Amino acid sequence: MRLSRGSVSFMQAGSAATTAALISRVADGISPYITPPGPGPANQVRYIAQDVQGASFRVTMRSDVWPTIRRYDESLDKLEQYVREIEWSPDEFRTLLFKRIEAEAKKHKVQMPIKGSSEREDRYEERVLELIFVPRVQWGDKEVQSYRVIHTLSYERPRWAVQLCKLARTNALRNGQNRITKADIDDVWGDYGSRRIADLVAEHKHQCPEVEELITAFRGAQRLFPRDDLFVYIKNRVLNHMNPHIDSRDVRSQIEVARFLFRTGFIIARSEEQNGEYEHYTFKQMPDLLSSRTDQDYNIKWEIHPCYREALDIKKLNRSARARRGVGTR
Repeated sequence: MRLSRGSVSFMQAGSAATTAALISRVADGISPYITPPGPGPANQVRYIAQDVQGASFRVTMRSDVWPTIRRYDESLDKLEQYVREIEWSPDEFRTLLFKRIEAEAKKHKVQMPIKGSSEREDRYEERVLELIFVPRVQWGDKEVQSYRVIHTLSYERPRWAVQLCKLARTNALRNGQNRITKADIDDVWGDYGSRRIADLVAEHKHQCPEVEELITAFRGAQRLFPRDDLFVYIKNRVLNHMNPHIDSRDVRSQIEVARFLFRTGFIIARSEEQNGEYEHYTFKQMPDLLSSRTDQDYNIKWEIHPCYREALDIKKLNRSARARRGVGTR
């Protein structure tokens, strides 16, 4: 995007009333390795807001774009104070699902449960969700609320969450159940993951035309890699067969491919502690990971995100195919 001098003159010639503009995904195609002449789009917006009285902008971009361009443009530190991450916590997802149920109940004239006078809002929302989902499910080595699994598998994206719930609901109804269980999510996980991979490819193909081949190279792979094992896998399964182009550059090193997969969210960092606890980190949280050939990144492991990995397992895809046909999978 290039904001022209003419557009500034047009704004200045307007009335003194406030002019607001929404610029969506302004920097999605910017490569950190190619610096165009003149200020970048983000700084152009800042200059116009300074020079044109009453002009204001709201700029949106993918979560991986800001930490990338921020590292390559020192002047953007002046904009940092205005940056706000659009994030959805597990509790906000609980409320989101509750609101969807409430809206459907009103639409079909179904009476919602009565909220107790002293009942906390979060407990009431959980009680309503338990009409649709089993309260707790097994996730790894512990039991968690169903909405937390949906929060994870949807990559914290409401649209993806709604799609997953619809697929699981259809599966539950097909099996004659009155609530969605973990088995219903498992049945549709492969199909759901295929849709998410298609979204990822469409979202990042302009950055790497071979992104689909990078993803499918992980078919049948383990879900968790130490750093060195990840590099060996990328060398054997990707770079020995192709030279991908990332951000208009011919890439030949494992770390560049791994970093791109981290940027897209296909892989996430997993920091494990001796007591068995672990934390996950995404690119927007730790954009400096996989950026140095001499740093081992705290010996962090790399995990294929759950919303994608089941679509890379043919057994899970088979399970989803049987579920669509109504063939028993349990």
